[in-house]
Amino acid sequence: MPGRQPERSAIPATAAVLIAVTVLAAASVFAGGAGAAAVTGDSAAGVGTDGAALSAGEVTIAESGFADRDVVFERDDTVYLWYDEPVRFTLLLKTGQGGGEGYYEVCLRSRAADGSTRRIACESLVLSGGSTTEVTFRIDSWADRGAAPRSIEAVVTPDTLTAEVAASATHEVAVIRKSADSDGDGATTRREVAEGTDFDAADTDGDGLIDGLELDTYGTDPLVGDTDGDGLSDGTEITDSRTDPTSIDTDEDGLSDIREVEDVGTSPTRVDTDGDGLADGRELRVHETDPTAVDTDGDGLVDGAEVSEHDTNPTAADTDEDGLTDVHEIHGTGTDPNGADTDGDGLADGRELHDYRTDPLVVDTDGDGLADGSEVTEQGTDPLVGDTDGDGLADGEEVNAFGTDPLDADSDADGVPDASEVDAGSLPRWVRNDGPTLGAVVALGVAVGFAWRWRRRWIPVIPERARTAARESRLVRRLRSAIPAERVADAGAALAGARRRAWSAAAAARAAAADPGSTAGSPAEADGGHSPDDRRGADGTTRAASADADAVAATGAPPGDTDGAGSQDSPDSEKGTGGANGVGPDTEPSSGAGRAGGIDTASTGDDADLDHDRERVLTPEGEVRAVLRANGGRLKQSEIVDRTGWSKSKVSRTLSRMDDEGTVEKTSIGRGNVISLPDHAPDGARSPFDEGE
Repeated sequence: MPGRQPERSAIPATAAVLIAVTVLAAASVFAGGAGAAAVTGDSAAGVGTDGAALSAGEVTIAESGFADRDVVFERDDTVYLWYDEPVRFTLLLKTGQGGGEGYYEVCLRSRAADGSTRRIACESLVLSGGSTTEVTFRIDSWADRGAAPRSIEAVVTPDTLTAEVAASATHEVAVIRKSADSDGDGATTRREVAEGTDFDAADTDGDGLIDGLELDTYGTDPLVGDTDGDGLSDGTEITDSRTDPTSIDTDEDGLSDIREVEDVGTSPTRVDTDGDGLADGRELRVHETDPTAVDTDGDGLVDGAEVSEHDTNPTAADTDEDGLTDVHEIHGTGTDPNGADTDGDGLADGRELHDYRTDPLVVDTDGDGLADGSEVTEQGTDPLVGDTDGDGLADGEEVNAFGTDPLDADSDADGVPDASEVDAGSLPRWVRNDGPTLGAVVALGVAVGFAWRWRRRWIPVIPERARTAARESRLVRRLRSAIPAERVADAGAALAGARRRAWSAAAAARAAAADPGSTAGSPAEADGGHSPDDRRGADGTTRAASADADAVAATGAPPGDTDGAGSQDSPDSEKGTGGANGVGPDTEPSSGAGRAGGIDTASTGDDADLDHDRERVLTPEGEVRAVLRANGGRLKQSEIVDRTGWSKSKVSRTLSRMDDEGTVEKTSIGRGNVISLPDHAPDGARSPFDEGE
């Protein structure tokens, strides 16, 4: 591209043109009147210095415009320029293929909005045919150009006296000031240009926030209506929901802001809208509870407490479906809200409270030895009454120990109450006649008896390891835990009493056959009413029978028979865990003495008399009288329990019958009773036994 031509003054160029025109005119005159070429508009031809004209229409503006580095930006074919920064405007001129040269003037002028024009700069050029010429104008600022232009015009005219235009180009221009804020959004034009916002529009993205606030205050994108993409416009988040327009989940509870606002109804700025201790997101996704309700299931427990403390279901008022609400179980009954049967007795907690009035925390509410569920569903007994039929035997004893009917006071309908038959050492008839089952039980008892009788011979043979394993076996442990000690004691006492009475009766019969004058079988002795004087003379000898006869009557075996039923190895010679006169493996008989119902007796004196009496009594009442006579005629009721080895219930029943018959007297002393024979009752309310209370 040819270099820029040297600038020449417009006056010399005009003079040159006038001279050229004058010369041409003279030549025309001298040539016979040839006229000058007309120069009009784009078709005007330049005149070369050698007199040859350029080709018509061959002067054109190939390119024009402002330098790219000077343009702020373009919009809709409008070029934006800074008001106070220099710019450069360049034109690229091309000429036709004529052989001469021509003189031209290139001017740059501005047109304002009111249509007025203003010359900016002009330059004269000599253009040759078939050439390309670049012309550049520099505009230092628009400050001295008056009103901001609306367009810039580049005009090329022949350097003649005519005003014809050879070529022209127009550009739409907007001149802007850097520090201005034409839209009033708080951001300068320069800032908005740099950020890409529209300096003519306060809210470029139309989100309800002006560009200045988005840029400088909220940190949102002024070109995007929803900066965080959560479905809520930036303006809505700022002005309505008060959420963070740059965060999808403002409160970080696991729910997007738009879901909380439009779907769930929770607060997008609070993690736990209802304040129940569970985040809104977890309530919906994990627990399926209502994030706007503190107690979703309405059971009185806060959802958070159900989940984190009680492990109950916050959407079900009765988690274990036992008929009791969770709050009732936790803060009322103390039962397990996650277990329908807290005490494991076979009855749901709600049924125990509402239907049967039993204690849902106790397996056996009435303490009769039967679980509440068994009483209700199997036995038909009253779980609130220990003795349903009122026969003096606990329901559990009747079912588990004696096999009697806990719903019938006289199971065998023989006119004798079950309790009386049990106390007398016999079972009701229907139990005794229960066919092979009872026979098997009796056979087993006999086998156990023989095994126990000869234990001193076979137990030492068993290795210690085997004995230890047997004691620690699961079966033995289960038997120990399943069978109460009191039940074992009662059963042992009944069996021992029956055995003693049988031996006593046999011994009395033998003594009577040997000595017809003997009083062993007299009514006085049969009921235990005889006194020591009836048996002992003034010289201390026994009148009723010889010592051998007494021994036979007491043990059922001849004196000195150490291997028979009356030997020291017999069950009656030791005190064990089996009951009143039971035996135990850890107890050895003392020399010349035995245990009778828990009372240590020597072979002579009053204790010997007591032992003799007890071996011959036929009823519990007679045994009580013998114990009282051996101890001065009166004892505390608790001591009678200890000395007889009976259960408290048996002693209480026996004493109640004797008190009703007048054979003993009960005196309340403090919290206990003193039992006396009629002629040994205390004189005053205070008994000498008070010191032992």
